[in-house]
Amino acid sequence: MGAARSISRLSEAPIVRAENGVTVFQVDIRTPSLSKRTDKALLEISKFGIRVLDRADNQVIKAIAMSLIHSWSPEPRSIVFVCTNGSMELYSIDLGTTQCNEILSCLQNIVSEVLRTRKERALNETEVCSLLSSLNRQCGTESQLEVLKSRVEGRFLTSEKAFLVASSFSDTFDKMEATLFLQSHLVDQNKFSRILETFESDEERQNIWHRIYVKLY
Repeated sequence: MGAARSISRLSEAPIVRAENGVTVFQVDIRTPSLSKRTDKALLEISKFGIRVLDRADNQVIKAIAMSLIHSWSPEPRSIVFVCTNGSMELYSIDLGTTQCNEILSCLQNIVSEVLRTRKERALNETEVCSLLSSLNRQCGTESQLEVLKSRVEGRFLTSEKAFLVASSFSDTFDKMEATLFLQSHLVDQNKFSRILETFESDEERQNIWHRIYVKLY
């Protein structure tokens, strides 16, 4: 998710609309651990997630994929995002704003549009059954991972169907790669943790979270 190049100097308007489906709001950082650099920031929102940027130079202070955002809630003159970190622990980000309703509307519009598009492009029951059958046969020259990518690229699965797909992988490394692939092919990305239930150890699950987290920077 790239910041719009056009946002180099801001007016005093609390909302700056950029290109490529990105909306930017001026906010104040109220979370102490994030305000060490500055408390004057931009909140960048797109279908990929949110980023908190330094208002002075657009440097990234925090980036969070939509799949790592647990929830958000309005407070008096602020909005609080509850997110998941690389250790699967919840933490919150409190951003002061006079544009809470506009931010909530922006988020809701993105979620609604993403869900509509992904539902339209989701594999149907017959296609899922065919995919699972191919994965379980493990025959031919294609690996399980190659079969998954060839069948699902450009399409989407619900978290429950993705759980069944990930459970079909016998090799742990391939299952990790499949999980990372599935993370961006979920209809309901907020339920990504359902796929992680196919892994036996916390170390494996944390490895997945870490790799997703690192991709944001």
